[in-house]
Amino acid sequence: MRALLASREITAFPGQPFSLSLQVSNTSDVIDSVYVSLDGAPGAKLSSSPPELPLFPGASGVLNATVELPKGFRAGRYEGRLTARSRLSPNDMAVCEFSLVVEPVTQAALCLSPATRSGHRRSRFSVSLDNTGNTDLEIELHCADPERALRARFLPPTVSLAPATSAYVTMAVQAPRKLFGSEHPRQIVVTALARPMGAPSAAAAVTLEAKGTYVQKPRVPRGVVTALVLVTIVSLWAGIFTVALKAVLTRQSVTKSAPLSFFAAVQATSHGSLAAATSPALPGSSASAAPAGYQPKNVAPAGTGGVITGNVSSLYEPEGVGRVTAQAYLVGAKTNVPVSAATGPTGDFQIVGLFPGTYKVAFTAPGFQTIWYPGTSSAAQAVAVPVNAGSTRALGAMQVTGDPGSLSGVVLTGETPSPPVKVTALVDNVPTGDVATAGPDGHYALQGLATPATYTLAFSAPGFQQSDIQVFVDGGQAVVANTVQLTAGTGQIEGTVTDGKNPLGGVSISASANGQTFASATATAGPVGFFSLPLLPTPATYLLTFTKQGFGTQNVAVALGPGQILTGLDVAMVGGTGTVSGLVSAPGGQPLGGVTVQVGGLPAPVSTQTLTGGSGSAATGTYSISGLPTPGTYAVTFSLPGYSSVTQEISLSSNGLATGVDATLAPVLGQLVGNVDDATTHQGISGVTISLTDGTNSEQTFSASTPSGGYKFVQLPEGAYTVTFSAPGYVTKTALVHLHPGQSGKQDIELSPIGSGAAPVSSAPPGAAAISSGRGGPR
Repeated sequence: MRALLASREITAFPGQPFSLSLQVSNTSDVIDSVYVSLDGAPGAKLSSSPPELPLFPGASGVLNATVELPKGFRAGRYEGRLTARSRLSPNDMAVCEFSLVVEPVTQAALCLSPATRSGHRRSRFSVSLDNTGNTDLEIELHCADPERALRARFLPPTVSLAPATSAYVTMAVQAPRKLFGSEHPRQIVVTALARPMGAPSAAAAVTLEAKGTYVQKPRVPRGVVTALVLVTIVSLWAGIFTVALKAVLTRQSVTKSAPLSFFAAVQATSHGSLAAATSPALPGSSASAAPAGYQPKNVAPAGTGGVITGNVSSLYEPEGVGRVTAQAYLVGAKTNVPVSAATGPTGDFQIVGLFPGTYKVAFTAPGFQTIWYPGTSSAAQAVAVPVNAGSTRALGAMQVTGDPGSLSGVVLTGETPSPPVKVTALVDNVPTGDVATAGPDGHYALQGLATPATYTLAFSAPGFQQSDIQVFVDGGQAVVANTVQLTAGTGQIEGTVTDGKNPLGGVSISASANGQTFASATATAGPVGFFSLPLLPTPATYLLTFTKQGFGTQNVAVALGPGQILTGLDVAMVGGTGTVSGLVSAPGGQPLGGVTVQVGGLPAPVSTQTLTGGSGSAATGTYSISGLPTPGTYAVTFSLPGYSSVTQEISLSSNGLATGVDATLAPVLGQLVGNVDDATTHQGISGVTISLTDGTNSEQTFSASTPSGGYKFVQLPEGAYTVTFSAPGYVTKTALVHLHPGQSGKQDIELSPIGSGAAPVSSAPPGAAAISSGRGGPR
């Protein structure tokens, strides 16, 4: 048996299948079945299509093996072995080695337990970490709370995890003292930065997040405080009602909506009221004039601040871009502290509580280019926006631009190597001009993508159905898309069936592969004899069977690649209903399987082989050929390597039946030749006695002087022989050889002089050679 692997360099990911295509040849002289096994990838799942490949003697076929690695399979390079093994002779095998590169997958899980815990000042949480990838991870833990009131400590703060392992870390939380009041829930956000061992600080890192709540209880419960307050209120109610309440009502000033700095200096009128200065002053100046839209503080209602509203969008996200920060800077302010607001999912924002004045508005976000209203890149070029008290200023729509992003991933076709796959990026079904081609390993990358945008990636390859996925790329983001598996397109087989000369209609046709059968028939009108088998799953090798009453059955094997359309297949049917059958055996009566039986005397010879197994009318050595034109005279030839061919002449009458056409094939005698050399000088030794025996018969000869050391045995039947080499002054050696019918075997030997340190060698020594068939050579 021989086997050849299509590719010896394989790249794979855990949990994702990859394919190995194995070309197998049957070098034996019997019909055999081949199956495969896998070594070097512990825990991997192996399946093959077909599960077992049947092969005639001397025939070849393709066996596709699919391997799926477990999800926790460690990254690295592995040396794998795919073994093709004979079902009839398990020791007859062919081993194909390949290199398997398992790509690293950084993946982990984080969980906080319990999610909510109560306490006064200190408490503990349990943080569970799971390495669900295939590389050793180093995980750093951090904790944050929006109020910045908690202090958290991890024991330990850094954890190392091997693939498919877990760890538990204790997180101790401390809150500030709380004597009175109600329970206060404090949000906790635990983040973990998981990076492969030995990798740079930011390379292939994964950030995990888990949220929890710490409910802090006061030392003095709220109920106790309430009771004390009620007692105090009852005891002091009379005094509050008669004295304190009156004082409060007479002395309490008007509610203020802003601090004193909100208002400009004012002048007193002749009536004793306040009036604004006649000339306005810029915010931040020392002039006494009031800004436009000011309110005197003694009459100012609550909520007089101004508002700036608007919408933020982008080129490919016209509906709006969320999580962009809008910042309003007061022109002329001594401190450059902006009032800010974030855009919602639809891009709308609202900056509230602005003092009257003029503002410059900036729009920023991680991964985006900062712009200033109305669309400039610097604050110096920005246009100031006037804001009055209690008014709303709408800026309209602003368009932001994200930093260039990228998309990468893997597309699989199931072919090794994979054919080129074209990857096209579209937005709203319109190509953007960003195109990539996946290489033989299926990897692709699109760089310099406009962001933010939702891209549709279209994957197309000749012979495969197109597949689409949608991926959102935020500003400056590098996104790894999900792996895509392309499905091969359907194929088609077209052709014409004739009777050797004219088109033949009404022929039934079936195509079988992988347990599926498709049927058709040749046309009887129009293009007579034409047939078509559409929508065939590919890739696959189909066995086409052509049958019609009065004609012999024809079988044709057709291999279809992915999406292949095969046209112009011509099939000639042989008319007649004659049948020839019989048994082929050896001289001793032993049935011979795999004998080629060929019927001549036809425009195209018809042949078959004798069966290699079975019973009854389908026993080993039997054959049958039907569909022969009758009446007629034919020559039937029987041939098998290692045996003499036999030809018989038969005549078929109108009944068309010839049974008992048997044949006996005589084996061709073989020979054994070789040379005997001195193990020290490597020169030929003449006069060596050479004895050969098969356990029943024995022969003897001597090595010749010309050529020096040469010998030869002829007219040897098939069988196993023991050959003994002996000569005075030399250590005797024995070899075991096996001759097939008609084989010319060769057995060389080296004899060691006595006293050279070599020990006598018994029969069947470890170094004895076994001679196999002439087709395969020594094994």
